Parts: sequence; structure tokens; C-alpha cells
Amino acid sequence: MREIRAEGRTVFMTTHLMEEAEKLCDRVAIVDHGKVVALGTPAALVRKLAPESRVVFTTNNPFNLQGLRAISSVSHVEQDGQKVIVYGRSIAISQPPLISEVVNLLSTQGVTFNDMRMEQPTLEDVFLLLTGRAMRD
Repeated sequence: MREIRAEGRTVFMTTHLMEEAEKLCDRVAIVDHGKVVALGTPAALVRKLAPESRVVFTTNNPFNLQGLRAISSVSHVEQDGQKVIVYGRSIAISQPPLISEVVNLLSTQGVTFNDMRMEQPTLEDVFLLLTGRAMRD
């Protein structure tokens, strides 16, 4: 559900598109089985409920994922074929960004990588965390 304020009025609308809600709404309520399970601004919900970023890359080189798991800001690592996803967040301001730590580790291990990108958490991540399922058409 999204709330839009126009000329001092409050308008409630519903949407199943989390990306749309995140971009257009001042406040969002996530409803699961008829109950409001989260309410707040999209940014606050993401910050509170899905604070982890992801570093996603591909590699043709087999390598030991333990080095990535040993990085203090990493919570877990997933691999599906050549695609690797590193989940985590920078804990302290003085700590390097997650992507820098991943690049540094891969470089020191001589692992070549492609298509590396940083993905920030979204309202979709919050929805999946709270409801345990993806939106269906």
C-alpha cells in the first residue's frame, strides 16, 4: 500500500510493485495475510530490515570461498556456477567499503573476475524477508 499526499490530502493506493512503491511513496505498509507487518518510509524500512549490500561477480577461476567469508563485514557467500554473491555491510566508518574488500582479496589471490557490481538492498528485499515469498502475478 502506498500513501500519496496531494494538496493536504492523504491518498492510499495499493501496488504489488515494490520498486514503484519505493520510488513514489512517502510511507509504505507491507501487508501479509491481511496484517500490516511493516510500516514506515521506504528508506527507513530498508535501513532497518535489510541493511546488507551485495557484491555480485562472475569468475571462470575456481577458488576457495573461505577467504571471502573471512572478511569481517561479510555475513555469507553464495555461489551458483560462475556467479558469486557476497553479502555484508561495512560496520565502521573507518572500514573500507565491502566492494573494496572483495576486490582486494580477489586481487591478492590472483582470481580474475567479470561483471562485478554492488547491489544495495531494496524494498523488495524487505518484502521477501518479512513475507518469505516473492510477489506473484
